[in-house]
Amino acid sequence: MDLAALVATTLITKCSDALVAGGTSAVRALLALVRKRLRHDTGVLAGALAYPDDDDRQVRLVEALAEAMQRDPGFAEELRVQWHAASVELQADRGGVVNQFSGHASKVVQARDIHGDLSL
Repeated sequence: MDLAALVATTLITKCSDALVAGGTSAVRALLALVRKRLRHDTGVLAGALAYPDDDDRQVRLVEALAEAMQRDPGFAEELRVQWHAASVELQADRGGVVNQFSGHASKVVQARDIHGDLSL
């Protein structure tokens, strides 16, 4: 599945839940980015979100995102970054373990469900 389809599917399936529950920050940021980019054609995004089972509306959203990405490589890169953040957040939200570290450190421990002592 290409990035446009992944983003569209995530927005369609997760935004109604996220908006009701206050949303996750990364999904909200992804939605805000797409809204800003498609502001000239708000019906595409609004229609897909309002009717998540409508395949034609989903296809129109995927096509609009793909076209916007092709026309603007900067938007495409920003969308990739936001998609990555949202996908990590959604994985963690389902109880998955997501370990991320960036920077410099002499010792790093990333763990989940430790039972017993931990010594370094």
